[in-house]
Amino acid sequence: LIPITQAHIDAVTFIGKGGLRFAQKLAELGGKVTVPTTLNSQSVDRRRWEILGVDRDLAQNANAVGDAYLKLGCKISFTCAPYL
Repeated sequence: LIPITQAHIDAVTFIGKGGLRFAQKLAELGGKVTVPTTLNSQSVDRRRWEILGVDRDLAQNANAVGDAYLKLGCKISFTCAPYL
């Protein structure tokens, strides 16, 4: 392993129940990030999904993935360019 001072999680897109369950399980077990960690964009707009016509189940699952990573202590960034 190499020492790091920050991280970026790319796996925030809802691609199925397995990925969602993985992130939720990490949070349930009390997992926490130990360096400042940003999040990639997720599958749907967290606030405007309904106006955009996104299916409710997809929106709820997508937001649940993001919520699980936030519980781990990640920053609420949801961008592929966290350096901007």
